[in-house]
Amino acid sequence: MNVLTIKSKEEIPSDRQLDVHYDLGMEKYTDYVIRYRKAPIYSATISCEETKEIIESIVAATAEFPEYHFVIDDLDMEQNKGRRYEIHRGEIIEERTTGWEW
Repeated sequence: MNVLTIKSKEEIPSDRQLDVHYDLGMEKYTDYVIRYRKAPIYSATISCEETKEIIESIVAATAEFPEYHFVIDDLDMEQNKGRRYEIHRGEIIEERTTGWEW
């Protein structure tokens, strides 16, 4: 199982956060959590089996918001590995990986 979190690096006005949420396609997932209205930073979290297609879709959708940078954290709970993608204007500008040894 993977946990995927997307968040903005900049503050997004509360009246735009729902637009961002829908344009990124996050409403398609049943177990999402969106934090908006009172929080200045957009953030949504979902759990899913496969993240590759979802990440590709989110990356492409960020082109609609050139004024914002986004971060995606992709945590693989079974393998104890994580990837962080920094995204701007529909492109991954940085990718980092990490892992944990217990």
